[in-house]
Amino acid sequence: MSEAGKEFGDFVKALRESKYEDFVANTLPALQDSEEVNNITEECFCFAVSTKNYGVIDIFPKSNKIRIRRQNKWVKPILPWLRKYIIKKCIS
Repeated sequence: MSEAGKEFGDFVKALRESKYEDFVANTLPALQDSEEVNNITEECFCFAVSTKNYGVIDIFPKSNKIRIRRQNKWVKPILPWLRKYIIKKCIS
């Protein structure tokens, strides 16, 4: 692999790690405080969130995707959907 390819790979890894850390620092506390959320389970790099209206949703912060299990539907990006349906308040 070329040097540019290695640098790009390192950049992508750092970006994904940054997304994960930002999710854990800002979005996860807002999810825990939400009345819509029953339970949050952390699995490796995924969070399984049990909700009242949508059943269980899987949140993948590194890839910026949500999977709604009941509908088997993928949603991207995470934050607008969470704000609209789960958190229902503005977070940074």
